[in-house]
Amino acid sequence: MPVLEASQILFNFIISSAVVVITIFISLIAVDAIKLLKTVRKFLESVLNLSIVSKFFKKKNK
Repeated sequence: MPVLEASQILFNFIISSAVVVITIFISLIAVDAIKLLKTVRKFLESVLNLSIVSKFFKKKNK
């Protein structure tokens, strides 16, 4: 019986540690995704600003 209890405790510990690891992994992915989205947004804004600026200069030149 004590062997069964020990294996049950070990099993619970492995499951809980796996849950913690998965949670940390997901949160890291979420943080990376947010950083990536911000980077993409900055890139898109700069591209849009460039296109607006180029259109503006084309209108000025005409």
